[in-house]
Amino acid sequence: MVVADTIVTMEHKTCTTKDEKKRDTWESCCVTMDKGAIAFFSQLCVSVMVLCFCMFQLVRKSECESQTLYIGVLTLVIGTWLPQPRIANQ
Repeated sequence: MVVADTIVTMEHKTCTTKDEKKRDTWESCCVTMDKGAIAFFSQLCVSVMVLCFCMFQLVRKSECESQTLYIGVLTLVIGTWLPQPRIANQ
């Protein structure tokens, strides 16, 4: 029994179709927007509103016990946006 060696070469081609472009955009009645940009700016607006609310409550509340919730939420939102610390390889 003889087994022939065959070499198979494959090329990777990337094609962009209209359907793929439609997946990355959201369409409304009169505007077409990038899905990633809308998600980013929505998260940014909600984060800024939460940060402003927590800072306002921290200034307004005088008791330490009532400030702990707002400090926790404030650090959670800031920690979500900050990148992880990394040690640079030399």
